[in-house]
Amino acid sequence: MIERRKHPRTSIRYRVFFECMDVQTQTVLQDIGTVRDISPKGMLLESTRPIQAVKINVIFPLQDGDDIRVQGSVVYAIPKPEGIHHIGIVFEKVENGLIQMIEKAS
Repeated sequence: MIERRKHPRTSIRYRVFFECMDVQTQTVLQDIGTVRDISPKGMLLESTRPIQAVKINVIFPLQDGDDIRVQGSVVYAIPKPEGIHHIGIVFEKVENGLIQMIEKAS
């Protein structure tokens, strides 16, 4: 398989909250998932529920009580045999702390 990513992904396991929106930006699902890998431009989110969304907001809760918020577009959503779903997300709006978090994880 040809690698098309411009930035290498860092493998992590980070529990996040996410909110999925349809084309009219109406919320269609709120849930908790796990980020499996991340780069400055996108991430792979793992969920136990199927995702049928166009846009997604992801909240990374931090131990100090703050959080990092990311807005993105869903590139793909693939069901896996284990009953989980992999969601590829490309970032549209990222808060500053995310890059530092990626650097710490790598």
